[in-house]
Amino acid sequence: MNKNYIVLSVFIIGLLFVNQLQARGAYLNTWRTDYLPQMAESADVACQLCHQRSTGGNGWNEYGWAIREQLGGVFTSSVAARLAAFRAVESQNMNPADVQSATFLQEVQQGAQPGWREGNVNVIRFRTNDPNVTQEPPTTFPCGTLIDSTSSLDLFCDSVGDPVASDIAQGNIGIDLQTIATGFFAPLLVVSEPSSPDFVYVIEQRGTVQKVNIESGEKTVFLDFSAEVTSQFGSAANGRDERGLIGFAFHPNYASNNLVYTFISKDIDGSADFSTLGVGESADHQSVVSQWFVNDSKGAAIATLESELIVIDQPQANNNSGNLVFGPDGNLFISVGDGGGRNDLGVGHGTFGNARDNTNPLGTILRIDPAGSNSSNGLYGIPADNPFVGSAGLDEIFVFGFRNPFRFSIETLPNDEFNLYVGDVGQDTIQEVNVIPSTSLGGNYGWNFKEGSLFFVVNPDTSSFLSNDPPPDTVIPTLIDPVAEYDRDEGVSVIGGHVYTGGSISSLIGHYVFGEFSRSFPNPDGRLFYLNGANEIREFNYVNRPDVFLTGFGVDTQNELYIVGSDSTAINSPIGDAEGNGVLRKLIPAEAQDSVEQNDEFCFPIIPQNGGTALICL
Repeated sequence: MNKNYIVLSVFIIGLLFVNQLQARGAYLNTWRTDYLPQMAESADVACQLCHQRSTGGNGWNEYGWAIREQLGGVFTSSVAARLAAFRAVESQNMNPADVQSATFLQEVQQGAQPGWREGNVNVIRFRTNDPNVTQEPPTTFPCGTLIDSTSSLDLFCDSVGDPVASDIAQGNIGIDLQTIATGFFAPLLVVSEPSSPDFVYVIEQRGTVQKVNIESGEKTVFLDFSAEVTSQFGSAANGRDERGLIGFAFHPNYASNNLVYTFISKDIDGSADFSTLGVGESADHQSVVSQWFVNDSKGAAIATLESELIVIDQPQANNNSGNLVFGPDGNLFISVGDGGGRNDLGVGHGTFGNARDNTNPLGTILRIDPAGSNSSNGLYGIPADNPFVGSAGLDEIFVFGFRNPFRFSIETLPNDEFNLYVGDVGQDTIQEVNVIPSTSLGGNYGWNFKEGSLFFVVNPDTSSFLSNDPPPDTVIPTLIDPVAEYDRDEGVSVIGGHVYTGGSISSLIGHYVFGEFSRSFPNPDGRLFYLNGANEIREFNYVNRPDVFLTGFGVDTQNELYIVGSDSTAINSPIGDAEGNGVLRKLIPAEAQDSVEQNDEFCFPIIPQNGGTALICL
């Protein structure tokens, strides 16, 4: 260790600039491209302690800046003072609770840039003895502090490289997927209405609601809200969008009152009921929850706007959520994302994030009474037993701490109780399934303190990582972890589903069924999962895989399950186009599809010598 201090001392004596700006901006223009194998004796390695490589910038890293601060902002010719500064900073950067924690000097001796964070993308690589080869740094290093940062954070926590180590196993429940109808444009959701048992309704993101005959597959446009959808819809170069008609619900008494509800991304039109934007900051769009009266007695149905119940400014285009579900208590539950962007930080996200803050509706599930009038705008009611009524927090909030609870459903239980099953879409790493009992109101489900069951740490350069340990100097409130989670090894976006209560797949009754948008973005490879009795995720044993980008679930009036998806992520299809590429499929027992597609022939599976599976039909 002393040898390293001597090398560093010799190096620092050679500094030409003592002025703060000179030291920060002009000290050491570059390092040699290749580090020498003799790390402990290389002047270049000594440079690593204070500076970045030229490929990553030549400013001070946090370790070097801390040393400079110890010296009072000016490098002194006193060797003793310099060594004292090194020792002090090394002591500050040691985690006394972790005897495995490496100091920066130890990192340099092993050939790693000080401040490397495990699992993070960085331009500076561990240098091997071969100057033409780079590799990742040793996996035993703790996450360390950031390179070239003036932050005072000392993040000596353990960065988690594989957050969910186990793979999702295939379960023993077999299903098949029966195609009911095709030609949809970006279908997102399936809903049903008790007085129409022969039909389901498919919500298309562009603004249309298709009424589909379950037996024939015939579909007709039931309602058209496309004129309400933001003019920015589909403007992204890749054709993807998270805005549009993203929520729809029939009132439980629709047969008698003809009321429906929508959650639509709209152009900004006046002030919002809720906004997290500061002075001079503009929303990307507004999320609007509306009540409509539907006249469907003569031909095509026509919806007349009765009220825009809630208008929310959305800072960015993504993380809108938008699910609408009536609970058994007659109240309307509404999911709202954190406002978009990354990390739940930036314009419109306050100091620490919207989802942490129970005084605004972003990052929450709301519960309102559409027939009431005791809200601030007088257009809806607030149930008296909402958790923050009469206390600190927004009265409309039921639970909070979500990033993008895109889809949730309600499981009805005895004694007027129920569970909310919520699929919360993760940012980079973990996808969540949360279960929220009706007896546990007001809970904080973690974001952005956590992603899944791990702590979510944001670096000063806005990169992020997951850790078993919370960031230092951060007060962590009581948080509720998901009941199940998976990471990016399995897919990119969880799609919340339903607890199965139908009658055709007996082995599935009582299991929560949900899915994954796709294993990756390039290919339509959606997946279907269920939770077993231990809340472990299992993938179905398919006869036919979904083979789409899975986008939504729904049930018919008999509580049988349906999925929707498309073989493309593009959503900008004109209303006049004859056919889209979306599909509606029904989950059926593994053997039922055989009779449908084989013209009622008797078919059974066999396993030939090659180990595969084949159908033999008589």
